[in-house]
Amino acid sequence: MVSYQVIEPSPLHQLQINYTSSLYDIYIPLLKKLSKQEATFQASRYCLTHPPKYLEDQIAYLEFLYMNDFLREMDTLLQNNNLDPQLIYLYRLLLNRLNSKPSKAQLQSLQKEKFLHPSLHCLHLFTIIYYYYDLKEYTGLDKYLNKLMKL
Repeated sequence: MVSYQVIEPSPLHQLQINYTSSLYDIYIPLLKKLSKQEATFQASRYCLTHPPKYLEDQIAYLEFLYMNDFLREMDTLLQNNNLDPQLIYLYRLLLNRLNSKPSKAQLQSLQKEKFLHPSLHCLHLFTIIYYYYDLKEYTGLDKYLNKLMKL
């Protein structure tokens, strides 16, 4: 059974956050009145029925679905043409790696990509790390782990 998850910023980081996703506004109250499993299910339905307008919402929705193993729902959301193309690209890679091992050529192509938005940049680095891990090339991880720590 999946252990359902939500990422909440620490109190210190909340001071730096200018925007909170509507998903948090929905999910946190659901957790207070429903079981964790039912609240998570209801929040996943919310992700599919309330299209995210802002990039921060798009990231929160997709990460929530990915973390909680709602992969079909995530795939459905990724088919939404209103999502940021860079976000679709990265989450497609994450989804595809669950079904097939990435190749070295895919990793090299991914390494050449550039993302300016801080959250997309971090997601990009995590995806590279996952590819290294999937390819069992652990020596390449250090460089990216250090970059993530700085970000």
